[in-house]
Amino acid sequence: MKNMIAVKSLALLAVLCMGLCSPAFSQETSAMQSFRLAKELAAYGYEHESVSALLQSANILLDIHSKKIDLDNGTQEYSAGTVPEGHKGFSAEELLAAAKELTGQDKTYKEWIRKTERRLSGSRGATVAVRFGESFVYGNDGDMTHQISFNAKEVAEVYITCSLDSDADLDLYVYDADGEIVAFDESDTKDCIVSFYPEYTGPFTIQVKNHSPSNASYLLVTNSEAVLFRYARRLYEEV
Repeated sequence: MKNMIAVKSLALLAVLCMGLCSPAFSQETSAMQSFRLAKELAAYGYEHESVSALLQSANILLDIHSKKIDLDNGTQEYSAGTVPEGHKGFSAEELLAAAKELTGQDKTYKEWIRKTERRLSGSRGATVAVRFGESFVYGNDGDMTHQISFNAKEVAEVYITCSLDSDADLDLYVYDADGEIVAFDESDTKDCIVSFYPEYTGPFTIQVKNHSPSNASYLLVTNSEAVLFRYARRLYEEV
């Protein structure tokens, strides 16, 4: 019961912070706010082995019809073994699997898991509101870029955050087809978010920069309906 109360308190605090603490998030859609809340709950759930936090996170991801996709960015080092041992997955399926491992014989949690599994099965083919994928960027001002297609005159959102087992100071930049910056977030944190209204329908370049000395994996999240994620370049300095 104490665990459940702590999780609910964490969720309330996260909602208040997202709505009041940072003017940069004032135009954030409810789906993106919910995604960030799900990530906070997942981080808490993994750290404290909280089944309720993991299941709440999974259900939030199902509520907002999120979908995990492959960024396919050509980062050989990421796919070939730089993912840390014990990597903490962040999709409804991965969170549900983690919760099942921790449940034991608790009947309440087992029933909650069964309900979540039914929701997961029923969500196949649903309209996706939020898409996200995981990528990798070198430290010491390493740079990774992707391309995402947005629709003209519709609010476009891009959110990056360190994966659950990474911690780094990331910056986010969005460039139009002419190479002009249309949005950016250079806050000194592991979380960056921008929203803007595209002047045209088509691809925009998303640049992620890592100012920390260590390499980092990160989640890239967008509300784009036509995701054209593809590897563009990789810049780093040997140290």
